[in-house]
Amino acid sequence: MDLTSWLLRHTPPRPLVVTTPGGIGARLAVERVIRERGWRVAASPAEANILVVAGPITRQMQPYVQQVWSLVPAPRVRVDVDTAAAAWAELDAATRTLRDAGQQREQAVRASQDTHETPGHEQHEHEGHEGDGDSGQSEHGQHEQHSGEHDQHEESDDQGHNHHGHDMGDMEMPGGVPMADRAEDRDGLMLDQLHVPLGPLLPEWPAGLVIRTTLQGDVIQEATAEVVGLDGAPREPFWTDRSSPPVEAARRVAARRLDSCAKLLSIAGWPDASSQARVLRDQALRGEHVTETAKSFAQWARHVRRSRMLRWSLTGVGATPDDPSTPPALGDDALTRLHTWIASASAAFDQSKLAEVHESELDGAQEAQWTLAVLPALLEGQELANARLLVASLDPDLETLTHHEVHHG
Repeated sequence: MDLTSWLLRHTPPRPLVVTTPGGIGARLAVERVIRERGWRVAASPAEANILVVAGPITRQMQPYVQQVWSLVPAPRVRVDVDTAAAAWAELDAATRTLRDAGQQREQAVRASQDTHETPGHEQHEHEGHEGDGDSGQSEHGQHEQHSGEHDQHEESDDQGHNHHGHDMGDMEMPGGVPMADRAEDRDGLMLDQLHVPLGPLLPEWPAGLVIRTTLQGDVIQEATAEVVGLDGAPREPFWTDRSSPPVEAARRVAARRLDSCAKLLSIAGWPDASSQARVLRDQALRGEHVTETAKSFAQWARHVRRSRMLRWSLTGVGATPDDPSTPPALGDDALTRLHTWIASASAAFDQSKLAEVHESELDGAQEAQWTLAVLPALLEGQELANARLLVASLDPDLETLTHHEVHHG
């Protein structure tokens, strides 16, 4: 056995899980398998050696998947999990491929050939760049940034001369990173202005959501929100499937709130509480051992509510308008929303509360539409590091907008 083979055999799997519209069920199954095997998940492509795409990959989503895949370093494996039933077998196969030196060498040769065969111009269009791994920010979808983000007017230099008639905003640096524009900030100073897209394939991110931001420094000056890939979503969303019996539908709503809690806690930097929320979510969906699970839920909820770290990091984040149109579950700031979700999730472990689940929660479309409408205003003026925290504290279920491409400015 050569050294490469020995190292691969002892390489721990580090999966990066991203979800496409229609892939919630597959994602939950993947998370269960990862938890049962004791794997540590990756927070960014740079940390990963397995890219797990949960859900259907439509023609619209394919470029985004390729973009993320290009950022995963070798040795690496990509696995597409279309359904929940396929999760275990697909991750088994991924582990074998990751540890197969022959297949890894063949993959490296193919990747090298593809790079050399790609014309320079096309390579720049499809290359991307990665954000700060610690903050979990990744920048995808660069191939869609041509018209809105690079159509800049000629700018004069400090002496009032233009740059030989060329638009400096169209210039690209090595690796396909666009050159910064210039614009006035809120204090009237001329600062660099960067266009940074977030999504649609990030861990702990609403499937299909794309946020396009304009940054000066680390502050978001402008933002737009849109949804892509809904052509792959089912007509009956996973969390709000109205074909289910009323009690089952209410239990799913409660489980969805636990899923949202898990995402927010993960982004906030509390992986243990996030993992426990996922365990409770899966138990709520199965509806088994309700009395026993209720005790675990109460202990977890008490621990989360008392956390000083969460109070410090979530208070004031993403404060929503005090308006009658604001959905009940999304009012106030991120901390309040977390506590509201916990209260709603308690219904899964108390039969008497299942009948009290609010009718609007059984739909989900109202929350999703409202979130898309207010997200740009909520993000403007925020630091980029808070963007994912803010989005996770709203966690729209975009599958409820099935077959409707939505754009908001």
